[in-house]
Amino acid sequence: MKLAKECGVKHVSICGSYFAYFAKTMPGLELTRWHPYIRSRVDQENAAMSFADENFSVAVLELPYIFGTQPGRKPVWMFLAEQIRSSKGNVMYPKGGSTMVTVHQVGQSLAGALEHTQGGKCWPIGYYNMTWKQMIAIMCKHMGCPEKNVTTIPNWMFTLGCKSMVKDYKKRNIDNGLYLPKLAQIQCSELFIDKSLGCEPLGVEPDDIDAAIGDSMRLCTAILDGKAKTISMKGE
Repeated sequence: MKLAKECGVKHVSICGSYFAYFAKTMPGLELTRWHPYIRSRVDQENAAMSFADENFSVAVLELPYIFGTQPGRKPVWMFLAEQIRSSKGNVMYPKGGSTMVTVHQVGQSLAGALEHTQGGKCWPIGYYNMTWKQMIAIMCKHMGCPEKNVTTIPNWMFTLGCKSMVKDYKKRNIDNGLYLPKLAQIQCSELFIDKSLGCEPLGVEPDDIDAAIGDSMRLCTAILDGKAKTISMKGE
């Protein structure tokens, strides 16, 4: 940011996280206290905003889950594709849901933020709001197992599973960016964002979210079947 400003750049769009938006709108959950990843995303926003002035516009897009594919990149949904495939009956998942966008809509929001941001502004980005049950049903359809449904598990069961994962991470000397014993607070909530808050002002147009989910899951399936080679893509 400092170098860009010194070089005469006038407009900047940064890909951030919608967890930063919820850290601000749900202060009671103390998300920055418990989750290093969310804390880092809020720090990112604060650092970016410190450079904004009347001659240097800075936009941070608070991006949710993104569907679609990027050449050579492994979708973040591999874990869920593996869970769906390994489930003999229904897929067990907590209640809640998320807002989401397609890769095409992310491109539109980046361009729109460059064109429409004055000074510094964080834009909450979300276009399609779905419960996990709705989303996983679409995933199952594109993975060739539309008969599988989602069995909603209680929050305490989800938390118990997360705590068991903590032990596994400790054995492998891994610190997780999301504090798993507190993950149910966000994973079991409906993390929805109205498109009027960011997408519509930035000129984001409707897209085929079903097809975008299908693109992601078909690539996941190809990777599981050993028919595609990719590198890992971390984050949302």
